[in-house]
Amino acid sequence: MRSRRILLLIFLLVIVVMIVLLAGQRRDLASMQFGSNIVFTNEPFSFDGERESLVVIGSDTITLQEDSSIDGDVALIALSGAPIIVDGRITGDLTVMGGDVTLGQTSVVDGETNLVGSQLMLKGHIGAALTL
Repeated sequence: MRSRRILLLIFLLVIVVMIVLLAGQRRDLASMQFGSNIVFTNEPFSFDGERESLVVIGSDTITLQEDSSIDGDVALIALSGAPIIVDGRITGDLTVMGGDVTLGQTSVVDGETNLVGSQLMLKGHIGAALTL
């Protein structure tokens, strides 16, 4: 489980480096997607569907709505320190880096949860280890 987390963090670091390199070029990152599970955005992102895994890297608010269901691991990164709100269900691990991080009352994370933020509000259910 730890090796998966380390690989996920390395992957996220590579993605962040890609964003920095792409930001130097004149491109609009508002709707840049690599497959259906990796999203780069500079606009608010809200998700209420089902996916096997999800990686969102953005510069504005990131929200997983109450109706969202992710059957796998999730990584949410708000580069500008914007809020991240999780109200849905995640069967895998959750890694979040942002400003204010909220796990709402309807949120359920079955795997390990890693949270990095300026303020953390935990109201949901976490089924495994929590790292702050």
